[in-house]
Amino acid sequence: MRDVNWQPLMDECLALAERGRGRVEPNPMVGALVVRDGEVCGRGWHRRLGGAHAEIAALEDAGEAARGATMLVSLEPCCTEGRTPACTQAIVEAGIARVVVAAIDPNPRHGGLGLKRLREAGVVVEELEGPGAQRARQLIEPFRKYITGRLPFVVAKWAQTLDGRLATHSGHSQWITSDVARTRAHEERARADGILVGIGTVLADDPSLTTRLVEGRSPRRFVLDPHGKIPLDARVFDPATGGVTVIVREDLKASRRKALAARGAWLMELPPRDELDLAEVLAGIRAAGIGRLMVEGGPRLLGRLLGQRLADRVEVHMAPKLLLDRKGRTLDAVRPVASMDEALVLHDVVWESVGPDLLVCGVLEKSCY
Repeated sequence: MRDVNWQPLMDECLALAERGRGRVEPNPMVGALVVRDGEVCGRGWHRRLGGAHAEIAALEDAGEAARGATMLVSLEPCCTEGRTPACTQAIVEAGIARVVVAAIDPNPRHGGLGLKRLREAGVVVEELEGPGAQRARQLIEPFRKYITGRLPFVVAKWAQTLDGRLATHSGHSQWITSDVARTRAHEERARADGILVGIGTVLADDPSLTTRLVEGRSPRRFVLDPHGKIPLDARVFDPATGGVTVIVREDLKASRRKALAARGAWLMELPPRDELDLAEVLAGIRAAGIGRLMVEGGPRLLGRLLGQRLADRVEVHMAPKLLLDRKGRTLDAVRPVASMDEALVLHDVVWESVGPDLLVCGVLEKSCY
């Protein structure tokens, strides 16, 4: 059985897992299949937080056909009881003979224990390798970061010209990329639990920060505005688009607090320091239940985020345009660099044509996997 190509079936598992996006967070998205004689007889995915896990749903779908069959699952089955019973026990009781797993549970308290329990019960366990395993690990990136640290999984996203300009010298940036690229950006926005911009972006572009160009959820919105400069008629306050959290200093004037609250804003407070602690900002967003955060800020916020090594993933949309604007806006430099050896290096890089534009994606730390 070890020469069986499980990849096509694991692709289906991962597609099932994606159906839970926006409903299971901060828990991971998981998909499962029950396969007998090469045919799928049970399908399941984690549909909502607190609901049945993917393995349980697949077993229920398969019924008696599960006895002696193989289960494929995108993430190691849990072996402890929480909101739901342990999946390992259900798998054993259903008579599953073999389990093929794409990713190990990143929770350090019980990662690997699920597979150990299955083996002890006589179930044959295979750990998938190759593209399917990599995709499964990528799918649980936010959960991995959420469960092992105090910060969310941070995606830094921006659009730029070929000569590296994010805006003209006057701050104009609409639009650098094509309609196709902006639609793709909204697809990625719909994948996020939260979205963060700085006050500079709000003042320059007055964005709504919602998902509009594709079907999908809109992320929770956060505006980093220590001094409360946000205009009270900004589009993020539109009640039809949901609430917004404004991140301010603790010493913001009471009158301004009252005005923001009257516009429906929630306030997240920061200690009144001379230098903004971005890690502290991200920790507060993580504490609000955000596992995957999209940062669509301007050159200053993005430059500081990258310079402080706080981004996990980068998504850059490059347009086939040259501004040649000597004072055009680029990512803010945060430190002197003497050698190319000091450059931030992307790993697992993917280059993709999106209409006339080019999308470059990669992770900044190999340890994310």
